[in-house]
Amino acid sequence: MTSPTPDRRGRYDRTLSRSQRWQRARLRLLLGLQRAWARHGAALTVRDVLAESGAPRQSFYAHFHDLSDGLRALDAALERSLPTSAPALAALTPRQRLRALLESLLSWAEADLPRLRYALSRRSTEPTQSLLGALITPRLEAALDAAARDGALAPAQQPLVAALLCGAVEGALRATLAAAPAPGPAPAALASGRAARVERLLGLL
Repeated sequence: MTSPTPDRRGRYDRTLSRSQRWQRARLRLLLGLQRAWARHGAALTVRDVLAESGAPRQSFYAHFHDLSDGLRALDAALERSLPTSAPALAALTPRQRLRALLESLLSWAEADLPRLRYALSRRSTEPTQSLLGALITPRLEAALDAAARDGALAPAQQPLVAALLCGAVEGALRATLAAAPAPGPAPAALASGRAARVERLLGLL
């Protein structure tokens, strides 16, 4: 979910349609939720979200039933923002498709560090796994399934490789976050080192 902070006057901007004003107000709240989580973690409250977003209380409850509903909406927005394998990649070899997916995941991480921080600190339904780990696992497993079908990976090795690769990708994303200033945009050095990080990950295969 990457976007500049919405104009706080957007709700009253008569040049926008009603639907556009609703979408802008919702985005404003979701970004406020993301920032409030970065500050308060699981202890955040609706009041924290309102303080971060500048939105009135009635706006929050017009969009979400409660705080849990807002966090579920933020999780869904996060999932929609993650890259997936495009049909255009079908002509590539399994290793090339996996490389493209890894590059797009690292690029996604570098594009919005607050979003990455939220995704890594939020727990999934598995207590030991982050939300981001839960979301990238099926994408990586699908790429490895294709590699196994094409004979590029032994089926017996697939579960172990999948576990190793998923853990390594999450570790690389945590390293991306640790290497970046907070707050602030991702430094150019992150993007320049992306290819080397992808090659290290592919070395697990």
